[in-house]
Amino acid sequence: MRAKRYGDENNKQSLAEYIRSKRENQQTTTSTSTSQKPSTTTNTNTNTTAPTPAKTDSRSQSSSQREREEEARRKEREEQERRRKEREEEERRRKEREEQERRRKEREEEERRRKEREEEERRRKEREEQERKRRDEEENRRRRDEEERRRKEEEERRRKEEEERRKREDEEKRRKEEEERRKREVEEKRIEDERKKRDEERRRRDAERRRRDEEERQARERETEEKRKREEEEKRKREEDERRKRDEQRRREKEERERQKQEEREKQKREYEDYQRKLQNNNKPHIKTKDRLTDVELNESFQHFWGWIHNGKKDDFGVSKKLLHLDLEEK
Repeated sequence: MRAKRYGDENNKQSLAEYIRSKRENQQTTTSTSTSQKPSTTTNTNTNTTAPTPAKTDSRSQSSSQREREEEARRKEREEQERRRKEREEEERRRKEREEQERRRKEREEEERRRKEREEEERRRKEREEQERKRRDEEENRRRRDEEERRRKEEEERRRKEEEERRKREDEEKRRKEEEERRKREVEEKRIEDERKKRDEERRRRDAERRRRDEEERQARERETEEKRKREEEEKRKREEDERRKRDEQRRREKEERERQKQEEREKQKREYEDYQRKLQNNNKPHIKTKDRLTDVELNESFQHFWGWIHNGKKDDFGVSKKLLHLDLEEK
């Protein structure tokens, strides 16, 4: 199996050469980026004045920051290179395992084919042996059949001679037997006609019985179907009554909830009005009433924000958020 090649289309390399070239390119890039770092030394020829301590610290910090960033990038490149090598090594091992598995399967396939050839050869020999035995048996059977045929011919000749002798003796006997046979046939025909007549009567009675059974079965099915329809109609009516009752119950419950909500809103409105009157009577400057709130503070999103901060209990001015919300709805 040909080894896989890596690299550009015009520069195919083996795996080891490809890894070596990538490592050399990586080292060249690292050295180039390090050599291009800006110098942090001061030019004493152009500026005779010594730098202030603040500027020196700033340049040192900038240089240290660049060095740390360069070190982080270098470590990241090394980590990426290490991961790439691990992936390549894992890929190489996987391909080796696949190659070993392929070779194992090829060996197993070759072994299977060898066994099949051996089995086929064994079967061929068995067939040849069986064919030879069959031919021998066929030849023996043919000889036995020939001997049996000659023996039977001899026996047939003797039998015919004996039959001719008995034929004359039995002629009278056969005549008498023929007469008796005709009598028996007449009697058997009479008995057969009577049997057929009885069978016909039995079939007629069976057909009548089956017809009655079928009529009774159909009647029972019709009765069962009518009963089922009546039960379904009664069930449907009961379900409609129950559904109507449930709808009525839900309607009453909904009206009761609406009534309770309306009473709660009226109660809250009265509490808020009492609260506003108390504020006006006390005239406390540190508590903002509705007429002291700005447009931003009265905005619904602002109230939601402060309600979220104070867990929905009071706004930033000590006013109950629920009461203030009712007042905003009135506006």
